[in-house]
Amino acid sequence: MVKPHLEEFGWPIFIGTCEGPWQRAVAVNDAASQAGDWDVAFIADCDTIPDHEGIRRAVQWVMSTRGGVRPHEQRYMLDHKQTIEAVQRGVESIPRERLKAPWAGGGLDVIHREAWDKVGGMDERYVHWGWEDSEFHLQLVVQASWERLPGVAWHLHHDATDPHPNADSRRRFNESLRANKAAVDIWAATKGLRNAVQVL
Repeated sequence: MVKPHLEEFGWPIFIGTCEGPWQRAVAVNDAASQAGDWDVAFIADCDTIPDHEGIRRAVQWVMSTRGGVRPHEQRYMLDHKQTIEAVQRGVESIPRERLKAPWAGGGLDVIHREAWDKVGGMDERYVHWGWEDSEFHLQLVVQASWERLPGVAWHLHHDATDPHPNADSRRRFNESLRANKAAVDIWAATKGLRNAVQVL
């Protein structure tokens, strides 16, 4: 359902895989490795429809900053009925007043190769899904640069075998957050954020 939206960009698509239990961090790193010698990567999930203009703005941004960016500040979590409507008629067919309040965190990423190499890709100690992207963003804040840009993303409803993030991953991220508190606090202050965790 999402692949046609990604193919519209005309960019090569590399699908990350991992052996054993699902690990999003491993899959993203695998896709980056398959891509070879790349300059800018758009990290997308198979359950999220991107805003094309937002992605193109993000690509231009990271080409000039050589950092990373989340190409949206609004991510709408569609319910089952809305997902069917989005697939059949497009996300634009869903009136905004019918959408739940957008989530501040999670979603898509656009990253320059220099920033990717500085942080060493995604931390594969994060298992299953959840918090691996927050750790990735935190490390970009500390070691390179990371920003959020205006834009929208739509998360399609789907059943999950494990609907909750891994508890060990949450503990690992909290430890990393404490270890880098000074740098994160400075970054949050420059963005006018009271709680950086909500957007990382």
